[in-house]
Amino acid sequence: PLQSNVHRTQSTPLKPTRLRTSSPLDPRFLSELATSIRLQVLTRAQGQRSCAAHGKSLCAKGTVVDVTPLALPDVLLLKPKRFADARGWFEETWNAAAFERNNIDASFVQDNQSLSRPVGTLRDLHFQRPPHAQAKLVRGSVGAVFDVAVDLRKSSATYGQWVGATLTADGGEQLFVPRGFAHGFITRTPNP
Repeated sequence: PLQSNVHRTQSTPLKPTRLRTSSPLDPRFLSELATSIRLQVLTRAQGQRSCAAHGKSLCAKGTVVDVTPLALPDVLLLKPKRFADARGWFEETWNAAAFERNNIDASFVQDNQSLSRPVGTLRDLHFQRPPHAQAKLVRGSVGAVFDVAVDLRKSSATYGQWVGATLTADGGEQLFVPRGFAHGFITRTPNP
């Protein structure tokens, strides 16, 4: 099983605000809503600790992403902070500035999704060879998967070794798989 010391933070939901205008199509409504949200976010940001106080966390514009290096240190388990309220939650799943500030080398050029319905569906290991090698940020949008990364870099001290993690939609975990690694997963729950 995956062992990690993930830094956990609690989020406080934004307070519902009564707006003077009632129609969501009214430009005044949108303006009031944006102003209300900005004021609450700014007020909250002033009361929070600085990003440096979060230890291993990546910070970008007040959003925190918990980062845990796995047994192959180039492969990272990420857990974005979720901001929840009565309607549900919001999270920033990726931020270029946060990755850059923390030396995570990723220039994403496409976004893919797959659906695997039955439990135990295996998506075999796949990779791209240089000069087309790609880093990947993997997450489950429904259910749960066990995701693996295998080091295929022949010059690496960890060549041929693999690491895996369970990624769940409920938990929001993500796996950062750098260039030079194969990647695959197997489903752990049925998906509609």
